[in-house]
Amino acid sequence: MHTLVQNYRNGRLKVIELPEPICGPSELLIDTKSSLVSVGTERSINKLAKQSMLQKAMSRPDLVRRVLEKVKTEGITKTYADVKGRLDQYIPLGYSACGHVRQIGSDVTQFQPGDFVSVIGANVASHASQICAPEMMCVKVDPSIGDSAAFGMLGVIAMHGIRMTAQQPGSIIAVVGLGLIGNLTLQILNAYGYCGVGFDKDSDKVAIAEKLNLKYCYAEREKFHKKIENLSQGMGADATIITAASKSPMPLDDAVKHTRKGGKIVISGVVKIQPDRNELWLKEIEIVVSRAGGPGSLDAIYEQSGIDLPIETSRWTQKRNFREFFRLITDGSINPSALISDRVNLKDVITLYNAIDKGKIRGIAPLIT
Repeated sequence: MHTLVQNYRNGRLKVIELPEPICGPSELLIDTKSSLVSVGTERSINKLAKQSMLQKAMSRPDLVRRVLEKVKTEGITKTYADVKGRLDQYIPLGYSACGHVRQIGSDVTQFQPGDFVSVIGANVASHASQICAPEMMCVKVDPSIGDSAAFGMLGVIAMHGIRMTAQQPGSIIAVVGLGLIGNLTLQILNAYGYCGVGFDKDSDKVAIAEKLNLKYCYAEREKFHKKIENLSQGMGADATIITAASKSPMPLDDAVKHTRKGGKIVISGVVKIQPDRNELWLKEIEIVVSRAGGPGSLDAIYEQSGIDLPIETSRWTQKRNFREFFRLITDGSINPSALISDRVNLKDVITLYNAIDKGKIRGIAPLIT
Protein backbone atom coordinates (compact mmCIF):
# COMPACT_ATOMS: atom_id res chain seq x y z
CA MET A 1 0.00 0.00 0.00
CA HIS A 2 0.99 3.67 -0.34
CA THR A 3 0.84 6.17 2.51
CA LEU A 4 1.82 9.80 3.12
CA VAL A 5 4.30 10.31 5.98
CA GLN A 6 6.26 13.21 7.42
CA ASN A 7 9.60 13.38 9.19
CA TYR A 8 9.00 15.38 12.36
CA ARG A 9 12.62 16.56 12.55
CA ASN A 10 12.72 18.42 9.22
CA GLY A 11 9.12 18.36 7.98
CA ARG A 12 9.97 16.38 4.84
CA LEU A 13 6.97 14.65 3.23
CA LYS A 14 7.10 11.32 1.40
CA VAL A 15 4.66 8.90 -0.16
CA ILE A 16 6.10 5.52 0.74
CA GLU A 17 5.13 1.96 -0.07
CA LEU A 18 4.43 -0.40 2.84
CA PRO A 19 3.21 -3.98 3.12
CA GLU A 20 -0.55 -4.49 3.31
CA PRO A 21 -1.70 -4.03 6.95
CA ILE A 22 -2.50 -7.14 8.96
CA CYS A 23 -6.08 -7.13 10.22
CA GLY A 24 -6.29 -7.83 13.97
CA PRO A 25 -9.21 -9.67 15.68
CA SER A 26 -11.22 -6.48 16.36
CA GLU A 27 -10.15 -4.54 13.25
CA LEU A 28 -11.28 -3.87 9.70
CA LEU A 29 -9.04 -3.77 6.64
CA ILE A 30 -10.37 -1.02 4.38
CA ASP A 31 -9.58 -0.05 0.79
CA THR A 32 -9.58 3.73 1.00
CA LYS A 33 -11.87 5.67 -1.33
CA SER A 34 -10.89 9.12 -0.09
CA SER A 35 -9.38 10.95 2.87
CA LEU A 36 -9.94 14.53 3.97
CA VAL A 37 -7.34 17.25 4.38
CA SER A 38 -8.28 19.85 7.00
CA VAL A 39 -6.27 22.77 5.61
CA GLY A 40 -5.90 24.68 8.89
CA THR A 41 -4.94 21.69 11.02
CA GLU A 42 -2.52 20.13 8.57
CA ARG A 43 -0.93 23.46 7.70
CA SER A 44 -0.14 23.98 11.41
CA ILE A 45 1.26 20.44 11.72
CA ASN A 46 3.41 20.97 8.64
CA LYS A 47 4.61 24.36 9.89
CA LEU A 48 5.57 22.94 13.29
CA ALA A 49 7.48 20.03 11.73
CA LYS A 50 9.56 22.43 9.62
CA GLN A 51 10.63 24.54 12.60
CA SER A 52 14.02 24.33 14.28
CA MET A 53 14.38 22.42 17.54
CA LEU A 54 14.28 25.69 19.50
CA GLN A 55 11.17 26.86 17.68
CA LYS A 56 9.49 23.50 18.31
CA ALA A 57 10.29 23.80 22.00
CA MET A 58 8.85 27.32 22.14
CA SER A 59 5.71 26.20 20.31
CA ARG A 60 5.10 23.16 22.54
CA PRO A 61 6.21 23.97 26.11
CA ASP A 62 3.98 21.13 27.34
CA LEU A 63 6.21 18.60 25.55
CA VAL A 64 9.34 20.29 26.91
CA ARG A 65 8.00 19.81 30.45
CA ARG A 66 7.39 16.13 29.75
CA VAL A 67 10.94 15.74 28.44
CA LEU A 68 12.33 17.40 31.59
CA GLU A 69 10.30 15.05 33.78
CA LYS A 70 11.67 12.12 31.79
CA VAL A 71 15.23 13.39 32.37
CA LYS A 72 14.58 13.34 36.12
CA THR A 73 13.39 9.74 36.12
CA GLU A 74 15.42 8.12 33.32
CA GLY A 75 18.48 10.32 32.91
CA ILE A 76 19.61 12.64 30.15
CA THR A 77 21.37 10.01 27.98
CA LYS A 78 18.32 7.75 27.60
CA THR A 79 15.98 10.72 27.23
CA TYR A 80 18.12 12.24 24.47
CA ALA A 81 18.24 8.92 22.60
CA ASP A 82 14.44 8.48 22.90
CA VAL A 83 13.67 12.02 21.74
CA LYS A 84 16.14 11.81 18.84
CA GLY A 85 14.66 8.48 17.76
CA ARG A 86 11.14 9.85 17.86
CA LEU A 87 12.08 12.94 15.86
CA ASP A 88 13.71 10.81 13.16
CA GLN A 89 10.60 8.69 12.68
CA TYR A 90 8.23 9.21 9.78
CA ILE A 91 4.69 9.69 11.06
CA PRO A 92 1.48 9.22 9.03
CA LEU A 93 -0.74 12.22 8.34
CA GLY A 94 -4.52 12.40 8.18
CA TYR A 95 -7.34 11.43 10.53
CA SER A 96 -10.60 11.23 8.56
CA ALA A 97 -11.33 8.91 5.64
CA CYS A 98 -13.77 6.49 4.03
CA GLY A 99 -13.66 3.32 1.98
CA HIS A 100 -14.89 -0.23 1.44
CA VAL A 101 -14.24 -3.06 3.88
CA ARG A 102 -12.04 -5.74 2.39
CA GLN A 103 -11.58 -7.97 5.43
CA ILE A 104 -12.84 -8.20 9.02
CA GLY A 105 -11.20 -9.62 12.13
CA SER A 106 -12.56 -12.67 13.92
CA ASP A 107 -14.15 -10.60 16.73
CA VAL A 108 -15.83 -7.99 14.50
CA THR A 109 -19.64 -8.16 14.69
CA GLN A 110 -21.00 -4.94 13.16
CA PHE A 111 -19.43 -5.03 9.69
CA GLN A 112 -19.07 -7.28 6.66
CA PRO A 113 -16.69 -7.24 3.66
CA GLY A 114 -18.03 -4.83 1.06
CA ASP A 115 -19.53 -2.37 3.57
CA PHE A 116 -18.92 1.31 2.88
CA VAL A 117 -17.57 2.93 6.05
CA SER A 118 -16.32 6.19 7.49
CA VAL A 119 -13.11 5.94 9.53
CA ILE A 120 -11.75 8.39 12.12
CA GLY A 121 -8.67 8.88 14.26
CA ALA A 122 -5.06 10.03 14.04
CA ASN A 123 -2.70 7.16 13.17
CA VAL A 124 -5.78 5.26 11.97
CA ALA A 125 -7.60 7.14 9.19
CA SER A 126 -4.38 8.19 7.48
CA HIS A 127 -3.79 9.35 3.92
CA ALA A 128 -3.13 5.84 2.66
CA SER A 129 -4.44 3.47 0.00
CA GLN A 130 -5.42 1.01 2.74
CA ILE A 131 -6.43 1.49 6.37
CA CYS A 132 -6.51 -0.97 9.26
CA ALA A 133 -8.95 0.42 11.84
CA PRO A 134 -10.50 -0.72 15.14
CA GLU A 135 -14.21 -1.50 14.89
CA MET A 136 -15.04 1.32 17.33
CA MET A 137 -13.48 3.89 14.96
CA CYS A 138 -15.72 3.00 12.02
CA VAL A 139 -19.35 3.61 11.10
CA LYS A 140 -21.25 1.98 8.24
CA VAL A 141 -22.70 4.66 5.97
CA ASP A 142 -24.96 4.82 2.93
CA PRO A 143 -22.81 4.71 -0.25
CA SER A 144 -25.07 7.36 -1.79
CA ILE A 145 -23.50 10.09 0.37
CA GLY A 146 -20.21 9.59 -1.49
CA ASP A 147 -17.26 11.65 -0.32
CA SER A 148 -19.23 13.18 2.57
CA ALA A 149 -18.24 9.93 4.27
CA ALA A 150 -14.67 11.25 4.54
CA PHE A 151 -15.74 14.04 6.93
CA GLY A 152 -16.37 11.84 9.98
CA MET A 153 -13.66 13.11 12.36
CA LEU A 154 -14.39 16.77 11.68
CA GLY A 155 -18.09 16.08 12.09
CA VAL A 156 -17.78 14.47 15.52
CA ILE A 157 -15.53 17.31 16.74
CA ALA A 158 -18.14 19.84 15.63
CA MET A 159 -20.94 17.76 17.16
CA HIS A 160 -19.18 17.45 20.52
CA GLY A 161 -18.47 21.19 20.63
CA ILE A 162 -22.21 21.86 20.32
CA ARG A 163 -23.04 19.29 23.02
CA MET A 164 -20.59 21.02 25.37
CA THR A 165 -22.55 24.30 25.20
CA ALA A 166 -25.45 22.56 27.02
CA GLN A 167 -27.89 24.96 25.32
CA GLN A 168 -31.40 24.21 24.06
CA PRO A 169 -32.51 24.57 20.42
CA GLY A 170 -33.49 28.16 19.72
CA SER A 171 -30.52 29.47 21.67
CA ILE A 172 -28.12 31.94 20.06
CA ILE A 173 -24.73 30.28 19.50
CA ALA A 174 -21.81 32.32 18.18
CA VAL A 175 -19.15 30.47 16.18
CA VAL A 176 -15.71 32.11 15.93
CA GLY A 177 -13.68 30.64 13.05
CA LEU A 178 -15.34 29.44 9.84
CA GLY A 179 -12.81 26.89 8.69
CA LEU A 180 -13.88 23.29 8.21
CA ILE A 181 -14.99 22.60 11.80
CA GLY A 182 -16.61 26.04 12.16
CA ASN A 183 -18.58 25.61 8.94
CA LEU A 184 -19.77 22.13 9.94
CA THR A 185 -20.67 23.48 13.38
CA LEU A 186 -22.92 26.13 11.82
CA GLN A 187 -24.52 23.56 9.52
CA ILE A 188 -25.32 21.29 12.48
CA LEU A 189 -26.60 24.20 14.59
CA ASN A 190 -29.02 25.13 11.81
CA ALA A 191 -30.13 21.52 11.42
CA TYR A 192 -30.90 21.31 15.14
CA GLY A 193 -32.82 24.59 15.27
CA TYR A 194 -30.27 26.84 16.96
CA CYS A 195 -29.61 30.40 15.85
CA GLY A 196 -25.97 30.31 14.71
CA VAL A 197 -23.95 33.48 14.13
CA GLY A 198 -20.52 33.06 12.55
CA PHE A 199 -17.38 35.16 12.31
CA ASP A 200 -14.09 34.79 10.47
CA LYS A 201 -11.70 37.56 9.48
CA ASP A 202 -11.08 35.64 6.22
CA SER A 203 -13.78 36.85 3.82
CA ASP A 204 -13.23 33.78 1.59
CA LYS A 205 -14.41 31.49 4.41
CA VAL A 206 -17.42 33.72 5.01
CA ALA A 207 -18.23 33.49 1.30
CA ILE A 208 -18.10 29.69 1.45
CA ALA A 209 -20.56 29.74 4.37
CA GLU A 210 -22.88 32.12 2.53
CA LYS A 211 -22.95 29.85 -0.53
CA LEU A 212 -24.35 27.14 1.76
CA ASN A 213 -27.11 29.56 2.82
CA LEU A 214 -25.70 29.85 6.34
CA LYS A 215 -27.21 33.12 7.56
CA TYR A 216 -25.53 35.61 9.83
CA CYS A 217 -21.88 35.09 8.82
CA TYR A 218 -19.50 38.06 8.95
CA ALA A 219 -15.91 39.02 8.21
CA GLU A 220 -16.30 42.36 10.03
CA ARG A 221 -16.13 42.07 13.80
CA GLU A 222 -18.46 45.04 14.41
CA LYS A 223 -21.22 43.57 12.20
CA PHE A 224 -20.82 40.22 13.98
CA HIS A 225 -21.21 41.80 17.41
CA LYS A 226 -24.11 43.96 16.23
CA LYS A 227 -26.03 40.97 14.90
CA ILE A 228 -25.60 39.12 18.21
CA GLU A 229 -26.78 42.23 20.07
CA ASN A 230 -29.86 42.59 17.85
CA LEU A 231 -30.82 38.91 17.92
CA SER A 232 -30.42 38.69 21.69
CA GLN A 233 -32.04 42.07 22.44
CA GLY A 234 -28.80 43.20 24.00
CA MET A 235 -28.29 40.19 26.28
CA GLY A 236 -25.51 38.48 24.27
CA ALA A 237 -25.03 35.01 22.83
CA ASP A 238 -26.11 32.10 25.03
CA ALA A 239 -22.84 30.37 24.16
CA THR A 240 -19.81 30.83 21.94
CA ILE A 241 -17.90 28.04 20.23
CA ILE A 242 -14.35 29.01 19.25
CA THR A 243 -13.14 26.85 16.36
CA ALA A 244 -10.38 29.22 15.27
CA ALA A 245 -6.63 28.68 15.59
CA SER A 246 -4.83 31.76 16.89
CA LYS A 247 -1.89 32.70 19.09
CA SER A 248 -3.70 35.89 20.01
CA PRO A 249 -5.96 36.21 23.09
CA MET A 250 -8.44 38.21 20.97
CA PRO A 251 -10.82 35.33 20.04
CA LEU A 252 -11.39 34.47 23.69
CA ASP A 253 -11.49 38.11 24.84
CA ASP A 254 -14.10 38.82 22.14
CA ALA A 255 -16.11 35.77 23.17
CA VAL A 256 -16.26 36.98 26.77
CA LYS A 257 -17.60 40.35 25.59
CA HIS A 258 -20.39 39.04 23.36
CA THR A 259 -21.47 36.06 25.50
CA ARG A 260 -24.32 36.77 27.93
CA LYS A 261 -24.20 36.63 31.72
CA GLY A 262 -24.16 33.01 32.86
CA GLY A 263 -23.26 31.90 29.34
CA LYS A 264 -20.69 29.39 28.20
CA ILE A 265 -17.61 29.47 25.98
CA VAL A 266 -16.48 26.22 24.37
CA ILE A 267 -12.99 26.08 22.85
CA SER A 268 -12.78 23.50 20.06
CA GLY A 269 -9.88 25.24 18.31
CA VAL A 270 -6.42 26.24 19.50
CA VAL A 271 -6.35 29.72 21.02
CA LYS A 272 -4.50 31.57 23.74
CA ILE A 273 -6.41 31.23 27.00
CA GLN A 274 -5.72 34.33 29.08
CA PRO A 275 -9.15 35.82 29.84
CA ASP A 276 -9.64 38.85 32.02
CA ARG A 277 -10.71 37.52 35.43
CA ASN A 278 -12.86 40.58 36.19
CA GLU A 279 -14.81 40.16 32.93
CA LEU A 280 -15.48 36.51 33.77
CA TRP A 281 -16.40 37.41 37.35
CA LEU A 282 -18.91 40.05 36.29
CA LYS A 283 -20.68 37.70 33.91
CA GLU A 284 -20.03 34.34 35.64
CA ILE A 285 -19.13 32.85 32.27
CA GLU A 286 -17.97 29.24 32.12
CA ILE A 287 -15.06 28.32 29.83
CA VAL A 288 -14.50 24.70 28.79
CA VAL A 289 -12.07 23.11 26.34
CA SER A 290 -13.78 20.53 24.13
CA ARG A 291 -11.85 17.28 23.74
CA ALA A 292 -12.08 15.72 20.27
CA GLY A 293 -15.31 13.86 19.50
CA GLY A 294 -16.84 13.21 22.92
CA PRO A 295 -16.52 10.74 25.80
CA GLY A 296 -14.27 7.86 24.75
CA SER A 297 -12.07 10.02 22.50
CA LEU A 298 -8.34 9.30 22.87
CA ASP A 299 -9.12 6.51 25.37
CA ALA A 300 -7.36 3.29 24.30
CA ILE A 301 -9.82 1.08 26.18
CA TYR A 302 -12.70 2.69 24.30
CA GLU A 303 -11.14 3.20 20.87
CA GLN A 304 -8.84 0.19 20.56
CA SER A 305 -10.54 -2.41 22.77
CA GLY A 306 -14.08 -1.35 21.85
CA ILE A 307 -15.38 -1.10 25.42
CA ASP A 308 -18.34 1.27 25.15
CA LEU A 309 -19.61 3.66 27.83
CA PRO A 310 -23.12 3.08 29.23
CA ILE A 311 -25.76 5.23 27.56
CA GLU A 312 -27.25 6.17 30.94
CA THR A 313 -24.02 7.91 31.95
CA SER A 314 -22.68 9.05 28.55
CA ARG A 315 -25.49 9.68 26.08
CA TRP A 316 -23.29 11.24 23.41
CA THR A 317 -20.05 9.29 23.20
CA GLN A 318 -17.71 9.69 20.24
CA LYS A 319 -19.32 6.74 18.41
CA ARG A 320 -22.85 8.03 19.03
CA ASN A 321 -21.87 11.48 17.78
CA PHE A 322 -20.28 9.72 14.80
CA ARG A 323 -23.52 7.94 13.91
CA GLU A 324 -25.64 11.04 14.47
CA PHE A 325 -23.45 13.12 12.15
CA PHE A 326 -24.14 10.69 9.32
CA ARG A 327 -27.85 10.59 10.10
CA LEU A 328 -27.92 14.34 9.47
CA ILE A 329 -26.07 13.87 6.17
CA THR A 330 -28.35 11.04 5.00
CA ASP A 331 -31.44 13.10 5.91
CA GLY A 332 -30.14 16.00 3.81
CA SER A 333 -29.94 18.28 6.86
CA ILE A 334 -26.24 19.07 6.29
CA ASN A 335 -24.00 18.86 3.23
CA PRO A 336 -20.25 18.43 3.92
CA SER A 337 -19.42 17.47 0.34
CA ALA A 338 -20.25 21.03 -0.75
CA LEU A 339 -17.07 22.08 1.08
CA ILE A 340 -14.74 19.99 -1.11
CA SER A 341 -12.51 22.45 -2.94
CA ASP A 342 -9.84 20.26 -4.56
CA ARG A 343 -9.34 16.60 -5.44
CA VAL A 344 -5.91 15.07 -5.83
CA ASN A 345 -4.58 11.56 -6.25
CA LEU A 346 -2.48 10.17 -3.40
CA LYS A 347 0.59 9.98 -5.65
CA ASP A 348 0.36 13.76 -6.24
CA VAL A 349 -0.42 14.71 -2.65
CA ILE A 350 2.90 16.46 -1.93
CA THR A 351 2.01 19.02 -4.60
CA LEU A 352 -1.21 19.68 -2.69
CA TYR A 353 0.64 20.16 0.59
CA ASN A 354 3.11 22.54 -1.05
CA ALA A 355 0.18 24.58 -2.36
CA ILE A 356 -1.39 24.63 1.13
CA ASP A 357 1.94 25.77 2.58
CA LYS A 358 2.11 28.67 0.13
CA GLY A 359 -1.50 29.70 0.73
CA LYS A 360 -2.59 28.78 -2.80
CA ILE A 361 -5.46 26.55 -1.66
CA ARG A 362 -8.38 28.87 -0.94
CA GLY A 363 -10.91 26.21 -0.03
CA ILE A 364 -11.24 24.48 3.33
CA ALA A 365 -11.66 20.82 2.39
CA PRO A 366 -9.32 19.27 -0.21
CA LEU A 367 -9.83 15.54 -0.78
CA ILE A 368 -7.22 12.86 -1.47
CA THR A 369 -8.44 9.99 -3.63
